[in-house]
Order: sequence, then C-alpha cells, then structure tokens
Amino acid sequence: MLEIPVEGEEDGDSTTSSETEGIVSDSPTTSDKISHGQQPQSNPSSNTSLSSYFSSNTEYVTLPHWLNSDEALSFQFDQERYHSSLQYETALDRKYVEYIESNFQTIQGLAENLKLIDEESLLQPIGVITSHNERPQQQSKSQLIDDAFASIADHLNSCFAEESVLNNSEALVGKFNYLSISLECLRATCFSSDVRRLPELIVQWVNKFDPQPSPELIDEVMTSTPQCYAHPLFWNTLMSKTICRGLFDQSCNILEHSKYNELEGDENGLYQAISNLQTLLSSYTPMALKGQFPQWKLLACKFRDELALIEIATGDQTKRDFYQIMRSQIYDIACILTGFSQTIANYCDTWCELYLAYSLYQIRDDASVYQEYFQQAIKEKPPASYLEKGEFADYDELTESCLLKILEGRFLKALEGIFELDPATAAYISLLLELKGYLNPYYSTDIHKNSNLMELLDKKKISDYFLLIHAYNCLNVHPLVPVGVGLLSDKVLNQSLNALERNRQTIAQFFPKYEVKDDSDQEWALTVCADLHLISTAKDMFYQAGLRAFHQNYLYEALQNFVDCYDPDKTSGSYHKEGLEQIRYIVWDVIFADCIVCNKPIEDELINDIVDQKVDSEIHPIIQQCISPYAVLKEFFDSLKIGNSNPSLLVSRIFHLLNFKYLPEKFKPLLLCQFLPFLEGASKLRQSDLFKIIELIEDYEDDRNVQTKKEGDELYAVSVNHKEEEEQLEPYDWRRTSTIPTTFNEMIKLLRQKLTIQLGQKFID
Repeated sequence: MLEIPVEGEEDGDSTTSSETEGIVSDSPTTSDKISHGQQPQSNPSSNTSLSSYFSSNTEYVTLPHWLNSDEALSFQFDQERYHSSLQYETALDRKYVEYIESNFQTIQGLAENLKLIDEESLLQPIGVITSHNERPQQQSKSQLIDDAFASIADHLNSCFAEESVLNNSEALVGKFNYLSISLECLRATCFSSDVRRLPELIVQWVNKFDPQPSPELIDEVMTSTPQCYAHPLFWNTLMSKTICRGLFDQSCNILEHSKYNELEGDENGLYQAISNLQTLLSSYTPMALKGQFPQWKLLACKFRDELALIEIATGDQTKRDFYQIMRSQIYDIACILTGFSQTIANYCDTWCELYLAYSLYQIRDDASVYQEYFQQAIKEKPPASYLEKGEFADYDELTESCLLKILEGRFLKALEGIFELDPATAAYISLLLELKGYLNPYYSTDIHKNSNLMELLDKKKISDYFLLIHAYNCLNVHPLVPVGVGLLSDKVLNQSLNALERNRQTIAQFFPKYEVKDDSDQEWALTVCADLHLISTAKDMFYQAGLRAFHQNYLYEALQNFVDCYDPDKTSGSYHKEGLEQIRYIVWDVIFADCIVCNKPIEDELINDIVDQKVDSEIHPIIQQCISPYAVLKEFFDSLKIGNSNPSLLVSRIFHLLNFKYLPEKFKPLLLCQFLPFLEGASKLRQSDLFKIIELIEDYEDDRNVQTKKEGDELYAVSVNHKEEEEQLEPYDWRRTSTIPTTFNEMIKLLRQKLTIQLGQKFID
C-alpha cells in the first residue's frame, strides 16, 4: 500500500502552514484512517468494476524509503486479480479502461512534445539574451502541461457523467465525483495560466463539492409564497447564497421569477434597484472574462451608493418597515458585490465558500492575492480540526482534506488523497505536478539544477514512484496491460538507463503470464519484444501461442508458432527445444497417429492442402520435413481411394515409412496391417514385394522391446475397436477384410499365413 510522509508541522495545528511537509517518516495510509464502516471496499474476486482492482493488498516499500535508498520497486504478479480481470463486461469497466488509456496517451504525447521543445532549445544561438517576458518556450511548456491536465480532468467528467455507466452504485458515484472535485481544485490552483478564469474555475469545484442553495430552500422560497421577493429568506439567504457562489445565471433566473415587477409604480425606487441588480449580475461574467472587472466593480459601487438614496414612497408604516428591511438586505448584497470582507464573511458558511466569494468580488486578476484569500477564509471559517489529523469518516471528509492540502501547497499530502480515490489518476497528476515544479521542495536538492546529466537522469523522483505503482497495477489488470507496458518501456518517460533496464526485465518477467486472447494481442506483444530485444521472451510467447493454438485444434498455427519458438542459432541464449518436442508430438502423436489409426487422412483441410501443395504461402522447412511422413501416408490412402492399379507402387510407400529412420516403433504394427488387403485373393504384388513384407515383419519382431510392443499393441487395439464407431469404413480399409484378429500377435500369424499362400501361389504360377 502507498505510504506518504507526515507533515513537518507540529501536531494539533489545524491551520495552514507556510512550510511544506517533508519526506521524513512514514505514516499510516489514508485507507487505514478511513472508517471501514463508511469507506466502500472492493474485492478483486467479485468483479464489480475494473477500478476496484486498484484497491489491492500489494505491499510496496514506502515512498520515503524508496527515495532515500537504492532499493527498487519490484513487480508483484497477482494471479487471482489478473485472471479475475479477464472477465470485464460492464459499461463502467469499458469506460474506466477508456479513461486510463486516454490519460496514458495524453501523458505520452505531452512527454514527446516537451522533448521536442528541449531539442529545439538546444538549436538556439548561444549568447542571445532574452528578457524575462520573452520566454516563449517556457510559456509553451507550461501551457502544454496545463492542456494535458485539462484533458485528464475533462475526460474524467465525460467518461463518468452518465449515471447509468456507474450502475447506480453510490460508492462509485461518490468516488469519481470527489475525484473530479479534487482535480478541478488542482486545475484552478496549479494548472491555469489565465488568471482571468481563476474565479470561474473556483466556482466549479466549490459548487460541485458543496452544492448550495439546497433544493429545499429554493422550493420553500420560490413556491410557498406568492410574492417570492417578499419571502423572509429571499434576499438574505437565497439570493445571497447564489451570489456568494458565483451562480449568476441562477441568480438572474430567481429574480426573473420573483415577481418583483409588482413594485413598479408603487415603489419605483426599489423596482429600479432590483432591475439594476439583475443587469449587474448578468454582466459580471462577460465583463470579467474580457478583463473589464474594474469597470464592473465601479458599476457595483455606483449601484451600492444609489441604494442609500432610495426613498420609500409608501405611507403605510408596516410596508415602509418591510421595504426598508428589503433595501437593507439588498444593500448587503451590494456590499458583497463590491468586496466588503466582513459582509462577505457574514453571509458565507464555510471556508471554501468564503474563499470563492473573495475571489469573485475582491481583486481577481492578480494570481498573487489568492493565497491571501485562502488564509483569510480559513481564519474566518476554520476547517474541522480532525481534517488535519487525517481521521476521515467518509470520502466527503477525505476530499475536503485534499482540497485544503492543495490550497496550502502541500501537494504530496494532496496526492495521498487522490491516490485513495484512484491510484491511476494520482500517478498521472504526480507527473504533471513534477513537470510544473510543485514537487521540487520535497527534495533535499533541486533535481532540476543538478550539473551532472547522468545523475540527473538517474535521480529518483516522486512521480516515478506513483507511475511505477500504476504501471504494475496495470500489468495485473488484463485490458490495461498495454498501458503498463507503455509506461515501463517509454524512453521519454524513463530517461534513466538503469530504470529502463529494470523495466525491460519486468516486462520480460511478466509476458509469459500474459493471456493472449486473439491475434492482435499476440502481434502487439511480439512487437514489444522486438522493440525491447526480448528474444527469449518472444520465444516463450511463441511457445505459449503454439499451446493455445493446439488446444483449439489449429494444428498448422500451432506448428508455425512452435517453429518460431525454436532457436537453433541460440540468439536468445538457449535452443528452446521445447518447441521442437511439441512439433514432434503434433506430427507423430496427433496427425500421423490419427491417420494410421483411422486409416484415412485427418480432417484438417489446411494441413491436407499443405501436404497436397495447394497453398501459395511458403511453408517453413522444419514443418515440411517433419510433416513429410504424414504426406507419404496420405498419398498412400489417396491412391487407394482413387483405385491406383499399381499395387507395387502403393506398398512401396509403406516400405519407405517402415524403413524411415525416425519412425516411432509403435506405428509399425498398424503400418504392417496395411499389407493385409494386398494379400487377399489373387494378389498382384510381385514376389520381391512379398519377400520384403516378410523381412519387415521379422525386423519388427527382432527389434521391438517390451515398451514399444506394448504401445504398438495398444494402437492396434484402438484401431480395431474404433472401426465399430465409424459410420462407414473406406473400401480400402484393411479392417474390412477377413476376420480381424483382436491382438496384433494374432494379426502377425494371419499375415504370415496370407504371405505363405501368396508365395505358394507365385511358385505354382
């Protein structure tokens, strides 16, 4: 499990600190701190979603230990978890795979683009001095990183926007929603170069984290009273809440339906003020995004000042008191709009709401003031003390803690929270934070200022730790294996030669366990092996592919893979003779055995076409050589079937097989049986053929041992017994002739008897 260092602050300090937490010691993980009664847990064996596979119990060395030692993170293959992931079918599973693949492609593309920028910078003329404001390359780099972050955050939102995709799972809805909130806060804090958009970005995550005003409040104010604008909670609760939250469209819509237009004629001053407020609210966003916030602020100040001059026209004291209260409440709203700190604080309930309101209505086009807004917000509305201690009852508290850590600049602790929500996302975000320089304070020396290039490349980085764990997790989830391999093998992402070699060995260790589902999987894996020069691993994969093809009865594909597995030149360090052994087994114990036992060619169209030379593709010489005995036997049966009139030519093929040096002895009994039909009636065999058959029988009886005799007798028994199962024997099948003996010893006696009769007949003739 991931373990993140504790802060450098003193215990009990619940406020933000100017110091960054140091990598000094280990602490319990967030998953240990969250109550097991509240936190949704996932079991890899119950495949609810692929994201659950990342909640594994795999133990890795802690981040501080890894950074401060030479110890490497070692891949641990989780067989149960991997095989469970082979069966993924839900819409969520597919979306999650799509999300991870997209993130990997984003990061890979970013790394390539940053490399190109670095290469272009090396081509710039030496000695050219540029001002601080003329650094397009640095600006371009920053923008590329921001764009990559935006791609990840936006894809997260789009992938899991549909509730149906989440299978109505409250736990999953919560996880992805809170993850999105954390990323939106990071986007506003670290990955936005346009300061004009910062308040709008803050609006997004604050309102997503703590949606206000509540539907109950809206329903009560807007439906329970005929005159909505006159409801006691309309101005000081509903309108103030939407305005503090930056919900300008909603504010204008509420005013539009508040029925305040009945004031026209009776209280024109108030009516005009409310109309002006509606206009002012609707103009905020367009003017602010155009850089016209100061002008808008002047309009807001003018609106506030004019409110004080409004005269209440009615003489009814009750109405006068009511309208004066209304004017006072609208004045408070005007004070919020003009940035009065105390008024804003009075109308905000939480630190994040207050931080948002400060950002909207005080100075907004200066990035340096936002940290001050945050400090003021947590001073006025302190967060709960248990958030600092890391004791979380649910994901809501975990996320609030993560938001605080982001705004405090304690990014390692923020990564801890994101890791708990989704380790995959944490890995990619850690790299972006690294590239932006936000993780530099955690190192004892600035890794980006190291003068020794090789030391710089070999320096361990925090993002390497997260990415390695993510890559290893991907290797344990079948659909994400390409992502894991890509992360480990990418030379841009892994610039350390030592790390690349370790990763190469990890891939070599994993690939023999990789389940190839189709040809595209096989082709991809072999391409990776070729790129990484994993020759021995490729041979192992060919061997596994051969076994799969054989089990699926694809005999030629199996033979081809076993041939590719064999390495006679030992380029991989060994012969991989297992492939040759499998070829021998398929050729003799499957193809040849099936043919000789059934007394007809096997029912494999491709193998038969190859033997008959009906295929255009080139056949490997080893396959041609090994399959040639079957080719001779098939030619024998084919000639019998078409009624070849030259019996001497026919039996010569059996002679060749019986004299073949590498013919397994167990096949000789059934080959000798092929002579039986030629010894029936008036045989057309020559006398020399008959003597040759006798010689072959005697050779078999002289050379056979106990084991080969037993195997030959068993094959004979199988063939004899099998004839009853076949629908129809071929006319040339020796089992159709005479009364077939039940044992081969009896068959030899029968053959000798037939041969004696034929030789006697030849002598008489």
